[in-house]
Amino acid sequence: MTVTDLIPASSHAPDRQTQARRLELYLAGATVALSPMNYFRLEMAYFTASDFFGFLTVIVMLLNRSVPLRFFGPATSLWLFSLMLFLGGLLLGSIVQGDPVDGLIAFVQYFYSLVLIPIIISCRRLEETFLLMRVLIYSVSAIMLFGIYLIVFVPDANPMLVSGSGRLRSLLERENAAGAMAAIAITFSVYLRIVGIFGLMHFVTIMAILVYGLMLTGSNTGFGAATLGTGMILLLAGGVRTIVAAALLAAIFSATVLQFGDLFLPEVFQRRVFGALSSVDIEQAGTFMDRFALMQEAFQLSNETVWLGLGADQYRTFSSYGAPVHNTYLLVLSEGGVLSLLGLSGFFLSAFALGIVAYRSPESRMLGALTLVTVILFALLLNAFAHFYARFWHVPLALAMSLSLPRVAYSMYR
Repeated sequence: MTVTDLIPASSHAPDRQTQARRLELYLAGATVALSPMNYFRLEMAYFTASDFFGFLTVIVMLLNRSVPLRFFGPATSLWLFSLMLFLGGLLLGSIVQGDPVDGLIAFVQYFYSLVLIPIIISCRRLEETFLLMRVLIYSVSAIMLFGIYLIVFVPDANPMLVSGSGRLRSLLERENAAGAMAAIAITFSVYLRIVGIFGLMHFVTIMAILVYGLMLTGSNTGFGAATLGTGMILLLAGGVRTIVAAALLAAIFSATVLQFGDLFLPEVFQRRVFGALSSVDIEQAGTFMDRFALMQEAFQLSNETVWLGLGADQYRTFSSYGAPVHNTYLLVLSEGGVLSLLGLSGFFLSAFALGIVAYRSPESRMLGALTLVTVILFALLLNAFAHFYARFWHVPLALAMSLSLPRVAYSMYR
């Protein structure tokens, strides 16, 4: 049995209902497509073009009476309980020690990302989930292609899109975030190739854009995530022939890069990633040492904030470096205390439980594989980032978790 065998046949709904559902899907697609395009947002507040379409989607879903209250199936209760702990810790710290306004802002941002995005994406028919997944991949590919164009053809590109050191930021406006999204899109693309949704030439074209864009970000985090994500999805979802073929291609590519990499690899990739790998010198890996210093400071500070955090977005005011630590776990522990850290752990437990249940069933094994890989990848990536309410984090996670929902969850649209 393949993944395509699990896609239910479309039912013949009345024209008006069909049109309403189609509008809802189009709006959800726009929400997903714009989620990595951080550039399109208001200056006065973090409200993006993706958010605009997201709210329209929710309105249409309310009119269609298709809002899934149990958006993550049996894991919804644990997810919402984790949300209460996570936001409760941040709000408590903000009220007692920090700034209540910052606490309210964090509450609104995280509530949208952790509740409304899953509502928009989850509990859709399987073919719709795969469609939204392809939309995300195409969106990230377009962002990478736009960034490649800027670096190659525009000498003095907007520094919000290309860093002063020549690293690709594109419409995400952040080098490492762009690298992380490229890594997730690469993992999703490999998965769609394994399950037969992407044809060979389609897959090769998408991968060429994503891999070259990833190199131009010069992101060690993105490169490591892409390698790990691809390896895990091959092991969990790939057959023996697929794994062997991928291993041979990886060996040939690695040998070519080690021997002739300085002739064709982008300069920024050679300087920040390839140099550190070839010399096994972690100090060449970009700003790792600076981030490590922040992590040491956060670890010391967290000893004083275990029970009562500093409050949302207050870490920078206490840090001698004047910047938030690029480690979500330490940042959450510092700003929200143990309550928020338990809530964050609960999110991963919810997602992991869904993936495990699906993976253990022969009928949904291939679906659960991507859920597990995405959750693990997401958990590891947060070791290199600060707050994670940006929309591009939650869209791929919600998509991957939706694959592992019990098949009964899709019956609401049949």
